[in-house]
Amino acid sequence: MKQSFPPLINQRSHFLILGTLPGEDSLAFQQYYGHRRNHFWRIIGDIIGQPLALWDTVAAANRQGSLDQHIHQPIFNDIPALLRHYPSISYIGFNGKQARRFFQSHESQLPRTITLVDLPSTSPAYTLAYEHKLAAWQQALQSIVKCS
Repeated sequence: MKQSFPPLINQRSHFLILGTLPGEDSLAFQQYYGHRRNHFWRIIGDIIGQPLALWDTVAAANRQGSLDQHIHQPIFNDIPALLRHYPSISYIGFNGKQARRFFQSHESQLPRTITLVDLPSTSPAYTLAYEHKLAAWQQALQSIVKCS
């Protein structure tokens, strides 16, 4: 069973980005988005510069390799509890479609003040060119960054 990392969050965080479960390289390096070709950190550096939080929708699961489609028997993180502990979070972004799918069971428990934002996966497995990923993240986050 592969385990997720603890959340990276503090009381100043307004924007929570949820992935699914760390891949093989991330687990080996003990770092979120640790694969050298994952565009996450580059995109974040190019866009935000704001206090943000990171976590995964999946706390633990069986998975061969790093692909989200191979996640089996997921155990989900208690995201509503995290949000109760950190009420400053007003936005949740999903790094890829699978993160959003895994999160759906929590949506009814969210405060209505939280805005949900779908973002294209930064994973190298999602072969959209960096420039297109960056543009999509910029467009989705433009109003959030201005408001934060």
